[in-house]
Amino acid sequence: MDAYHQVLVKLLEETQGREGKAVDFKDLVKKVGFHGNYPNIFNRLSEEGWIAEDMKADFVRITHWGVAEAKKAKAQADGVPSPTSERATKCVPLAREFITALEKYARDASKDNLKIAAEKFQEMELAFNLAKNDAK
Repeated sequence: MDAYHQVLVKLLEETQGREGKAVDFKDLVKKVGFHGNYPNIFNRLSEEGWIAEDMKADFVRITHWGVAEAKKAKAQADGVPSPTSERATKCVPLAREFITALEKYARDASKDNLKIAAEKFQEMELAFNLAKNDAK
C-alpha cells in the first residue's frame, strides 16, 4: 500500500468512518511516519477528493469518497478480492459452459442445441457486463 493510502486508512480508523469528525492531519501523518511528506500527502488526498479541510488549521475530515477508497485499500491489503475480480472469476466457468454448448451445436445444429448455447451465452454476457460495470 502506498503512503497516500496508508495515511487514508489511518484517517479512516481515527474518524471511525464518520465524515463529520475532524482530525489533526499533521499529527496523523506524523504518527504514520510520513511527516516529511506532509504537504505532498495533503495535496494528493485533497486533489482526489478524499479529504476536506476543516475550519481549524491542519485539521481535515474524511469525505465519503475517502471512506470508500480507504475501505477498498484496506481490503486489498488484507487480501480480500474486489467485487470486480470476484465477478470476473465467475465468468470463467460460464465461458467454458458456453464453449461446450457451442461445440455441441457445431456438431449437431438442432434447435435445442442452439437454444442451450444461446442461454449459456446470455448467462456469460450478464456476468461479464456486471464485472465490466464494476471496473468503471
